[in-house]
Amino acid sequence: MSSLPDGDYFIITLAITFNGVNQYAAVEPLASPPIQTQIWTIKVSRDKKTFSVTPKGASTDEAGWGSQGSVRVLPAGGYVWSFQDNGDGIIIQDGGLTVYWFVGQAEPGQRVQIGDDKGQPGHRWVLEKA
Repeated sequence: MSSLPDGDYFIITLAITFNGVNQYAAVEPLASPPIQTQIWTIKVSRDKKTFSVTPKGASTDEAGWGSQGSVRVLPAGGYVWSFQDNGDGIIIQDGGLTVYWFVGQAEPGQRVQIGDDKGQPGHRWVLEKA
């Protein structure tokens, strides 16, 4: 999905929520009206194939790969992700296309994990322009 335009997005199975620097991203119900911690800025990288994912309003931080196999917001350092639409939803993978973002159970408070694709709904996301 290298044609994904730069912009601010909600990333939804439940909405991925920024919980602070050095904290793990988790899913929560999408707030109405929208809240800034559920908006992620996605920008194409120089290679035009991968993207940085940054919490809105936290431009010096980005979604990275935490030590516990989960998406963790870390100081910006070159973490890149790919987005592919497979018809069932968006697959978010690391830049090397080896692992995927997922939630084991789509329940509020669950961490966004990184691991093998099981082809289940928790491995598919919806991007909605913020």
